[in-house]
Amino acid sequence: MDENESLIKFSLKAVRPGKKDGFWHIFTLLIVKSAQADSLLSIKLVTDAALMLSDNQNKELGIDRNRVKTFNMLSNCLLNPIKNRYDKKKVSLIAWGFADMEENYKRYIEPWENGFDFYPSDFMNPKKVYRRFYCRRCVRQVYLEQIDNLSERERVPEFCIFCGFTLDNRHKVFFRDYFKAVTEPRWSFFFDATRNALSQSGYQKLVNSFSTWTHPHTQRIKGKLASLVPKSRFDEIINLLEKQNPPDENESSMD
Repeated sequence: MDENESLIKFSLKAVRPGKKDGFWHIFTLLIVKSAQADSLLSIKLVTDAALMLSDNQNKELGIDRNRVKTFNMLSNCLLNPIKNRYDKKKVSLIAWGFADMEENYKRYIEPWENGFDFYPSDFMNPKKVYRRFYCRRCVRQVYLEQIDNLSERERVPEFCIFCGFTLDNRHKVFFRDYFKAVTEPRWSFFFDATRNALSQSGYQKLVNSFSTWTHPHTQRIKGKLASLVPKSRFDEIINLLEKQNPPDENESSMD
């Protein structure tokens, strides 16, 4: 059972039919669980709690509701990647909740996206992949070829234009490598990659980048939300959680 399912089941138990303070049970539960969760889930739980309040309540607490909505939407997208395979490799597809537009990239992504090169090394539309060749003697790039057709015959100069060294294909006197030459704007490339083939390590880097930038903001929001909850209610929710998940006997014996 994942964290979200556990939270839902506990919520249903905590909020019994006819219980007048059910709203505050859920509100407090979200705050308590956010303290136990990893950064990404914590962001989602804190913003869920903030969104339970009215616009005026958020305003009185000094909370920017629009920012909360943005954090909530992005954390939800990152918590629910679509798993797939690309060229026999596991990849994740992010279903962003907005259109692939430069305006949306600048509004929702650019503030926290660190420009990581986090896409599978073999992922790219062939029209966006280049092959570069180097002289083995002077190690300078002698030819840059855009690959429109992967079966296209290699067209390498006969001599290095820098040192005159003979570039004999048969004797492999040059070497090549593939690299992602971004010929489109960063915002377009970002959406193209994250919606199609994000590597496992790339997905984690993306999550880390978002969490590192966002978590301090939501921690401050959590502090403001917690000011609405009396200590007795926190104690009640914590006691309920402990009854639901009693400590392991082996862990207790080690203390």
